[in-house]
Amino acid sequence: MKQLVLIGTMLCLLAGGCGYTLQSRATLPFQEVELGRIENMTHEPKLEDRLARALAQVFPEYGIDLSPGARHRIEADIIGFELIALSEKSLYVAEYQVRATTAVRIIDREAGTVTTVKSSGPFVTYFRSTGGIESVLAGKERASEHAMRDIAQDIIQRVIYQKYLPVDKSMQPVKTKKPNEPQKAPVGN
Repeated sequence: MKQLVLIGTMLCLLAGGCGYTLQSRATLPFQEVELGRIENMTHEPKLEDRLARALAQVFPEYGIDLSPGARHRIEADIIGFELIALSEKSLYVAEYQVRATTAVRIIDREAGTVTTVKSSGPFVTYFRSTGGIESVLAGKERASEHAMRDIAQDIIQRVIYQKYLPVDKSMQPVKTKKPNEPQKAPVGN
């Protein structure tokens, strides 16, 4: 019995001392978010739809509801997508790498701030294909879905744990200009 208590105490100390924390819905930075504009700045079609679908799945999994008109709005730009050939077999590419990068903004409508969430990407995933063009395209579709899911996971983790992440300049809120604020002309010489 004494050993069981000792082992239980050791496990609690180990789990408590490793930086692992439990997050409840009450500790989330916000309870609901609106999914705003997702712009695909690449030439790869349908990435914005895949990212929107991934975000719509991931946010509720972590306890943040999607609600039109919510105080906070998430917007994203998909700024990079690359398909890179890694290896070949019999003069055909056999293994590919897919890299995707994004820029994400959290807009607080009440405070009038825009927080840029720096991505930890690029997000890299791989697929193999030894068949014809159909199997290459199917593999690329699956890999791009996987990359968008990874991006959505990264976004939600940065939203939830932002106070635990290293502070960088991109995580600081930027005050936006109010619509009725007068324009200031630059002073010239």
